[in-house]
Amino acid sequence: MSIPTGLNNAGVPASAPAGAGSSGGLPSSTSGSLNPYTQPIPIVSITTAMLSAVSNDTSFKKLSLNEDNYMYWRKLVLGVLELGTLDDYVLGKIIQPSHSSDPASYWNFINNNRKVVAFIKRLVEDPEKDYMNSDGASIAWANLATRHQKRGAISQIRLIQQLFSIRYSSDIASVPAVQWT
Repeated sequence: MSIPTGLNNAGVPASAPAGAGSSGGLPSSTSGSLNPYTQPIPIVSITTAMLSAVSNDTSFKKLSLNEDNYMYWRKLVLGVLELGTLDDYVLGKIIQPSHSSDPASYWNFINNNRKVVAFIKRLVEDPEKDYMNSDGASIAWANLATRHQKRGAISQIRLIQQLFSIRYSSDIASVPAVQWT
């Protein structure tokens, strides 16, 4: 069998040092041997169908705090990632295999993670990319969720509207007394 130049027999870059591609906070296998119940991790691609699903959606806008579009954006992006069987990377459901026991799956995991992060970066405004500076898709996804949940201009306006909708009676006698215990 012919091995492409620059790769060893596991499909790993020959120049990569042992242990290269550290987990950077990614979920990792603690076992030194293969789990017989775990499937090897295949290399996956960002497909034309995935790119088209976003570009053909006329209502799609890149993730932005100013747009307050996180919930819609999240649902759409998860659906697109699901097309390419990549949604489990952002949801943290795929555990990084051990480099020593399954180097091919390890490198596939690392490369798949990088592809997912790169794909998501295409779908966010530039300020959001600062929150994605991690090796792991699940960490980048969680950082975006933390940044956007219950934030943004529309959420703030709703909160202000709720605040101004509070009414108090002008008759102090009708207000129940607070009892401290």
